[in-house]
Amino acid sequence: MKNTIVLIIISLILLSGCRGSIDPNARGNTGLDYIKDDLEEIYPNARGNTNSNTVNGGWVVESDGWIYFAMSGNWTNASPEHIGIYKMRANGSEKTQIIKNENALFLNIAGEYIYYTSHIMSEDDRFEDQVGFYRVNLDGSEKTKLSNDFLVNTIIIGSWIYYNGYNEDEKTHNITKMRLNGSEKTTLFELKPQTPIWNINIEGDWIYFIKDWKDGIFKIKTDGSILTPLFESNYNQLQVVDEKMYIVSNFNVFSHMTITDLDGNIISELDQDKEQGWSGEWNGKAIWGTIEPYNFDFRTYITDGEWFYFSGFDESPTYGSTVHKDGPGFYKIRTDGTELTKLSDMFAFERSINLAGDWIFFFDLFEPDKAYMMKKDGTELQPLLDYGID
Repeated sequence: MKNTIVLIIISLILLSGCRGSIDPNARGNTGLDYIKDDLEEIYPNARGNTNSNTVNGGWVVESDGWIYFAMSGNWTNASPEHIGIYKMRANGSEKTQIIKNENALFLNIAGEYIYYTSHIMSEDDRFEDQVGFYRVNLDGSEKTKLSNDFLVNTIIIGSWIYYNGYNEDEKTHNITKMRLNGSEKTTLFELKPQTPIWNINIEGDWIYFIKDWKDGIFKIKTDGSILTPLFESNYNQLQVVDEKMYIVSNFNVFSHMTITDLDGNIISELDQDKEQGWSGEWNGKAIWGTIEPYNFDFRTYITDGEWFYFSGFDESPTYGSTVHKDGPGFYKIRTDGTELTKLSDMFAFERSINLAGDWIFFFDLFEPDKAYMMKKDGTELQPLLDYGID
């Protein structure tokens, strides 16, 4: 299976009508024909997907009672006709493939459109040299290419698409924005050659991101001003949800979680302690779990602001073969470190967990050709699709 790619999230706006007569609650076209002031005034904070989903590839998105998901060649060896974009009802029924033979990621919904980044796959199951960023109707019709670039970590807020870009000539990574129709492309921040940017999140007027893993976490205004360092250390993953940052360090076998406010002030820290089991601190009070010693690997995590959903391993270089009494598998735990609950014996592949409605979506580590869905309480575990493997 191919290596996990770096992921991110897309946020989009819903637009219809004309100035003075547009209903902000109505679904219609994206309003690309309207002037930019209209777009920002009517839908200033609309987004097309969550930060957490986008950091983990953005392959699932929910809108108006439907869930849209992408079966990507980056995670599965399914035959080309099964790779593409699907939709289903929020209850899991009426699964329908709307786009075939495309390797899509970073899905977003705006109005009656899906926006996504794609490698286009040929019939012989090989990637063609046709990468780009696309818009398509929710039924899969009228596909339009908006950019020739391979947009990564894409987030759309208001009338802007924000993404992690790459300058092939200069070999530099950057944070760039452009309008929903692909116009007004503007570079907000650019790094020196071969220095990557990871995990772009947007909250309010700020973009939060990891700079070159070891350089730390930074924030910058969405207009490209006021670059601010928040943490100068080695970090593996960042998700911003409900005005809090959830940060995983690159130390302690990825088992340390720091929760901060948006200015970087630490609210709490959760860690797996070798001698005492799960430990943490919440609002200045120590929390000790009632579990046996166990190694949690937060590289697999996603959060909705109330729970962490993640997988644990039964062995690690630090903790040896210490195992939780319920065994390795897929777990959830509240963000305050309480109510650890085992959901399944399965392991989620790193950075593959997405959330939509009452469902958790993931690819299995030991059966990477298969995607699964289950309820957030661990019930109704099932393959996402029943497809053939070449």
